[in-house]
Amino acid sequence: GWGVHVETEPLNIRLQFIEPYGDKNAQLLFSLDDDWRIMKGLYIGLGVMMVFVIFSFMTRGRRVNARLLRPITEITETAQQMTEKNLSARINVAGTQNELRDLAVVINDMLNRIEAAYNRQKQFVSDASHELRTPIAVIQGYACWLERWGKDNPDVRDEAIAAISTVTQSMKELVENLLFLARHDKKTLSLSYEPFDSNEMLKELIKETELIAKEHH
Repeated sequence: GWGVHVETEPLNIRLQFIEPYGDKNAQLLFSLDDDWRIMKGLYIGLGVMMVFVIFSFMTRGRRVNARLLRPITEITETAQQMTEKNLSARINVAGTQNELRDLAVVINDMLNRIEAAYNRQKQFVSDASHELRTPIAVIQGYACWLERWGKDNPDVRDEAIAAISTVTQSMKELVENLLFLARHDKKTLSLSYEPFDSNEMLKELIKETELIAKEHH
């Protein structure tokens, strides 16, 4: 049958075929030198091709990774740029795809909600400051009025004290309402309407305005 014939000195490998012939064996040897040279060339070519494939894969992989990781880099840069004075920064989703695009959209929505909540807080602080400034100015006006004419005029003194007491009570209720809103404002409160006397409101407004802005007519 077929086999391999090896000579050690010098090293030589041949393909061997032995066939019984009578009481002897017929041996055929086929040199593998040419085939070995061909195989060696194939091995060298295969090695060069593998190096080229690995280099090409690494190069393309770097570009693919850069393209895939670009949204993550933009997310990081956007987060670093965001401050209380710059809440309008958003992630560009034009070049993103698949799951990363969905992630960028979700983060942009979250940033929109954060900006809206921050703007509501700023508006709340502004409204609270305005609402508290007016009664304080009224109290100051009545205090000045009491200091100038209330010492010798009991009617002026009693009116000023009553007005200061009323404004103080109103400011106390206002502060309590503002604290309630600050703690429980989750868009679950409903606005209720009730009738009121506009004449009394206008009289009080005119009287307080005369104390606060005397040059206003």
